[in-house]
Amino acid sequence: MPDSHVFLSGPSPIPFTNPDGVLSTLNNFAAVKYTNLAFLVVLVYDHALTLHVEVDRIWKLPWKLPKLVFLFVRYLAPPMLW
Repeated sequence: MPDSHVFLSGPSPIPFTNPDGVLSTLNNFAAVKYTNLAFLVVLVYDHALTLHVEVDRIWKLPWKLPKLVFLFVRYLAPPMLW
């Protein structure tokens, strides 16, 4: 008759059974949140500083590939990174 207990070698298959692992995971999560917040602040600051140049040079251009690429990279790509 097979033994009803199965012993696994290596790390525990149940996540967060180690209190140190939980603390480490929470610290990493907080670091990621703060890094993302810093990135967002820098991005908004850059948009605020360069909006007048963008209006003068980009918005007045005809709708061609360079304008579409610029607008995609400027406004659509950053939200995709989150």
